[in-house]
Amino acid sequence: MPPFASEDSSRAEAPRVGDIREKGDFRVALVCVHGTHWMASRYVHALVRSHGYDTHTVFFRETFEQVLKPRREELELCVETIIELQPDVIGFNVTSMGYRECATLTRMLRREGITKPIVWGGTHCTLKFKEILDNNPDVDFLCRGEADEALPELLEALRMGLEHESIANIYVQRPEGFIENRPRPLLQELDELPRNDYSDHGKHYLIQGKVHHQKNPIPFQQHTYYINTARGCPFRCTFCGNSALADKANGTGRYLRRRSVRSVIDEIKDALIQYPKIDFVYFWDDVFTAYPKWVLEFCEVYAEEVGLPFFCYTHPEMITEKLMGAMVRAGLKRVTMGIESGSHRIRTQYMARFESNENITKSSVVQAGRGVDISYDFILSAFETEEDKREGLELCLGLQKPFHAQMHTMTYYPGYPITVKALADGLIEPGDVVGASGDHRRTQSMYAEDIKRNAYINYYFLMGKRWLPHSAIKWMYDNEVHVKHPKVLVRAVSAVRVPLKLASMAKNYLGYVRYGHFRYLGILLKNYKSFIELHIGSVEAQETYECEEIHDRFGAPV
Repeated sequence: MPPFASEDSSRAEAPRVGDIREKGDFRVALVCVHGTHWMASRYVHALVRSHGYDTHTVFFRETFEQVLKPRREELELCVETIIELQPDVIGFNVTSMGYRECATLTRMLRREGITKPIVWGGTHCTLKFKEILDNNPDVDFLCRGEADEALPELLEALRMGLEHESIANIYVQRPEGFIENRPRPLLQELDELPRNDYSDHGKHYLIQGKVHHQKNPIPFQQHTYYINTARGCPFRCTFCGNSALADKANGTGRYLRRRSVRSVIDEIKDALIQYPKIDFVYFWDDVFTAYPKWVLEFCEVYAEEVGLPFFCYTHPEMITEKLMGAMVRAGLKRVTMGIESGSHRIRTQYMARFESNENITKSSVVQAGRGVDISYDFILSAFETEEDKREGLELCLGLQKPFHAQMHTMTYYPGYPITVKALADGLIEPGDVVGASGDHRRTQSMYAEDIKRNAYINYYFLMGKRWLPHSAIKWMYDNEVHVKHPKVLVRAVSAVRVPLKLASMAKNYLGYVRYGHFRYLGILLKNYKSFIELHIGSVEAQETYECEEIHDRFGAPV
């Protein structure tokens, strides 16, 4: 049977020796369904291009569009764009949130007669490879684990017509079942890898039903720079992908790896040459303050050679006076610490987070009073009892001001330990897991309906404000204002939150006007109409907010 033959023999054969083309003539079309700044797709584009292939990436819809199900016209336009590229191989970056879009686009490509090999990779492929291959016969190859070496090897085998059924990390689809190959050791020397490609070269952007070839109308990369200094995380929180991805079946070797200080500094300096208007750097490492010696060395060099304000994530067990002082001197302006739940029971029994409430409170003192915008992440889940909610609020009331409480709802991703636990306890159903339903648009974001159905959440939005004593919030909670007068509380807090949000938006808009990004302003204004309809209009029509009676239509119970 030919290498790409399916049961109906509709797929093309591998190239014969006489058909082999130079790498520069071998076209690879990559598809990203997570917005124009998705770092994983920017990296894979750079990886494929660094090996000499004619590389193109189609970005399907911007991040702010993804709360809405894609329209048929958008899907058809994406397929048309891919076909026009006439690729030799098509690759999809597949996450749980984008699984349905990837599956739909793949089927549509096959229905249009596209016989070229299709490769899937990404976190969802790593965690749910068997389910994907069992239910998506149009996928020829799946990469499980990291693709740094596996994908170039596969592309070379496809270009040359060589044997490609035993490449480590690559699963091969066959009518009689898929071929499962061995896991590949994790690459340890990250400095050797190509940098994320934020240029517009070979990029095609489908935003709000229109394709922008070679020019990204979303100007983020012109003013902010996104970068990872490491791969992996020192922790295994059950609600995070690292808890599942760190499995040895996905690749052996040290899981948390970090680039050298010089590698990171040089990348930022080169980005400033390409985009001289960059004025802020986002370090998206899971825990930037892991490896304290590295952080101290980095801060010293960064302050001397870059000096731009920056953002990072930290952890209650990995922040000290010395580290915080060094980061502030280097330019730290925003920091987010994940507390996740103020209940010690929830953290230890369900989240694999073992820091004490006392240590969390002490870490807030370390961070406060340094002129840094501090945020604390909280995730509200179905595991919490009334006592857990009370403990969580009391912890938050004890944190050093000022700060922002960033509220999220638990999102259940396939294969994550907390999802397995919630399913076993009957708190969620299989259809509530991300990617299980085509209509599942739930993200971690706190929606208007969450706030109205769980009125006590509004107390968190008042936390950390200099002008409001925490004793006043405690009085409201003790007197059960959220139970006796939930609508009054929601409206009162909204009267505080909405003006602050509008002021923040206005500040951003003035920046876009200042730099002449009028096209982007138009895109945002068009988007807000649909956003408001989803998050506000549909909620206002609902009158019942009792938690025990409602199953969240976006996935997780409330």
